[in-house]
Amino acid sequence: MSDLPQRIPAACPSSLPYATCTATRVTITDTRQIAIDDPGLLMLAAWRIARADPQHAAALGYAEPWLSMTEAQALTLLLADMDASDLAERGPLIGIRVIATSTLATRTSDDATIYEDETVLDGD
Repeated sequence: MSDLPQRIPAACPSSLPYATCTATRVTITDTRQIAIDDPGLLMLAAWRIARADPQHAAALGYAEPWLSMTEAQALTLLLADMDASDLAERGPLIGIRVIATSTLATRTSDDATIYEDETVLDGD
């Protein structure tokens, strides 16, 4: 017989009194607070994305002329183009900075908070 540990069966073993036998669903929400430090860089980055992929920009509701794009529209286009790690890494190059992050995990069945964390990276 092998010395490898045995796989625990799918049913709750009675030898583990702490085992939970029912499936638990958890919703995890990650939030990032950002500051727009340079609206000009933000608009330029969004304009470049829109020019590089006009169909993607049009799918988000932005058609020429992009010069009339608002900060909110530019940010929407940038967020659709990059993930959270890109946002933090490229932020200074596009005129924004992440100032705080938070994670909240709740049990879906009753919305009970099971984990909460907030990190302030840079005050305003």
